[in-house]
Amino acid sequence: MASSIWIAFEAVPVLIIEVASKSTRGPELGTKAQEYAALDTPEYWVVDFERWLLAVHRLRTGRYELTTIGSRRLDSSALPGFWILADWLWQNPLPPITSVSTASSARDPHLCRGC
Repeated sequence: MASSIWIAFEAVPVLIIEVASKSTRGPELGTKAQEYAALDTPEYWVVDFERWLLAVHRLRTGRYELTTIGSRRLDSSALPGFWILADWLWQNPLPPITSVSTASSARDPHLCRGC
């Protein structure tokens, strides 16, 4: 059964992105993944800044398949045309939002300078 936080939602999100912390990294994220899968949310990403990893959960036959990405391009299967480079997340300072949004919305990845 999904937790009570979902009572207010009338639509199922196609992509959920969360940031992990020491307090949420373990059981809480596992519980959330089960709840999101029960809602049929196609993709669930967890950004872990401490480990420099992006955990990607993709729904397959009612369960999430998990892959981790540290430094490559990630294309969303739930939002066609949306992608990010995991390396962007680990930059300090973070890249300007205008350059990231322009690059991720470009149809041709070669149009992205520095990608």
